[in-house]
Amino acid sequence: MEKPSILIIDDDFNFCQTLSTVLDACGYKTAVAVSGIEAIGLLKQRTFDYLLLDTIMPVMDGLETLKQAKRISPNVKVVMLTAFSSNEIIEKALKHGASAVLRKPIDFNKLNSLIEGPRRLADEQNINYRG
Repeated sequence: MEKPSILIIDDDFNFCQTLSTVLDACGYKTAVAVSGIEAIGLLKQRTFDYLLLDTIMPVMDGLETLKQAKRISPNVKVVMLTAFSSNEIIEKALKHGASAVLRKPIDFNKLNSLIEGPRRLADEQNINYRG
């Protein structure tokens, strides 16, 4: 079975590269965007199975990027990444179509398990998940 394709969206280029390297090593096909605007451009060119999307970015924040991404690709699964524990951010992300919200720093094993079996992991790890 082919591994999902993943677009990593975060204004921290080093974070994107690190996450991309780890996910590529796990067999995923990744692409990187360092802004919401760049991500929307990529989504108009090709499809992805997952978006890993930072919540706080300049110009176009994660929630706005999420809304636009879902208009372009309604079936894409979006995992929001946040350094903040705000219930408001989590609730808004889930309301606008995010599948899950993970807090930074990212546990790579948890992320891999979330992509491979989101419902099971959400139950086991108490991750905010909406399938």
